[in-house]
Amino acid sequence: MRRPVARLRTAAVLLALLVTAPLAAGPAFAADDSTLGARPAGEAPSRDSIPITVTVPGAAAEAGARTLTNAELRWALNAEAGSAAFFGGCNFLMAGRPGTDGDAGSATPWSDDREHLYHPTDGNVQIQRVVGTGADARTAPATWAKRCTAPDGTPVDLHGKVSGAEVVITGGTGTRSADGAVDIAWTGTFTVVFYGGMTYWWASDPVLHLDADGTGTLTATAGGFAADRDDSTLWAPLPATTVTLASFTRTRPLGDDGGLLAPDYCGVTATLPADATPQVRTDAAGVCWGSFPQDFVDFQTRGGQSSFWYTSGGARDPYKRAADVAVSFDAARSVGGASPPVPAASAPSVPSVLAPVTDLRPDTSAAGGVLPGATATARGGVGGLGSPTLADVAPVAAFPATPAVTLGVAAPGLVPGLAADDAPSTLAVLSTVLLLAATTALAGFRKGWLVLPFSR
Repeated sequence: MRRPVARLRTAAVLLALLVTAPLAAGPAFAADDSTLGARPAGEAPSRDSIPITVTVPGAAAEAGARTLTNAELRWALNAEAGSAAFFGGCNFLMAGRPGTDGDAGSATPWSDDREHLYHPTDGNVQIQRVVGTGADARTAPATWAKRCTAPDGTPVDLHGKVSGAEVVITGGTGTRSADGAVDIAWTGTFTVVFYGGMTYWWASDPVLHLDADGTGTLTATAGGFAADRDDSTLWAPLPATTVTLASFTRTRPLGDDGGLLAPDYCGVTATLPADATPQVRTDAAGVCWGSFPQDFVDFQTRGGQSSFWYTSGGARDPYKRAADVAVSFDAARSVGGASPPVPAASAPSVPSVLAPVTDLRPDTSAAGGVLPGATATARGGVGGLGSPTLADVAPVAAFPATPAVTLGVAAPGLVPGLAADDAPSTLAVLSTVLLLAATTALAGFRKGWLVLPFSR
């Protein structure tokens, strides 16, 4: 009995020493895995020794922190990125870079014989579009044939009908801290194609940084080719540039699975070159003025797309506002995407001024390569393909005049029973009604039911 009791006493003493030793030793104990009570080399183990391993957790094991290995990013950019274009068919999103090296060769709309330039998927990146409306709406992989198609199956237009396509990137890695701060990096590239292929740019390897208070940025490395709508021969590669795709200021907090982040846009000012289309800083009806981040606009100015990304007073301003960014911490439990803000469709629709979607080749016989319905004034950067202003839109035929309708004029009797050709029968009916009323009144006075106002 004595030997077990002695062993218990020895164990208690050792445990007390282990608890108090780090306090006395101070820096002698490293903040990593350590085995306490190690014996000198060659010394035989004591029968009463008890080896104990103590692991001191590092900062990465902070309570509530989360390591992310397959985060998902979804973004439609804005409504304009999935709308019809004034020339070339439509604007659309694609995965990867055009073709094999990103060079389409010229500022020319992509016809069906250039389908090889388009990619619906590329590595971790895919493009998804909305199919169906209302309760039947769902997402489906985008295709070349459906890149200019709205969810209801009809072609996109300039009056509020957009494709609803969005970029989806999976495989994001990073952390979400216990206080809600987020850092995620994705690998992959997507391309934004405008005017059917006449101008495009791409973004590679986006990185999201979000502070605990919801302030942060979504950045990427941008590239592409500079184009000029007034000079179709201009086709120059743009140097790789780190840009801020979206900035966030105290946006809504993300939930356990992720959520939507609202980018800054309304009220954001843009500083522009003297020869660029100026920013309009007054709110139109139901539309706020604003801009994408400054360094992003600077990059687009060099590429020729600057005024597509800030309010410029053009007819497309309502479609430029940034869409919400959807972030899921695990792609297997996606929070879904967010449709870009689209103004209510105008009704009746204005006749389209763009070439049919199937007609993707420009008329090279036009002097100087000026696009139909556009002025020859350079807009932004290298005489860019700036977003058309109201002056660029061809005049629209007025609605046909119709005579005003006035009740009771130039119409047969509004009440058929009182029409003029029924005068005799009408008189008989009215006489009968008056006779009954007089008889009832006389009986009322005689019985005392009715009293004259001046009688007592």
